Amino acid sequence: MNDAEQNRRFRLSSQLVKAQKQAERATRRAERASAKARLTLARLV
Repeated sequence: MNDAEQNRRFRLSSQLVKAQKQAERATRRAERASAKARLTLARLV
């Protein structure tokens, strides 16, 4: 495997890792937001 190909694969894998981390963060944020919304609703009732 030549350097260019290796470099390309490395870049792709690091992009994938970055995307996965962002997705996890977004999921946690959404979970927190929905938990907060449920608490607010519970208080209103």
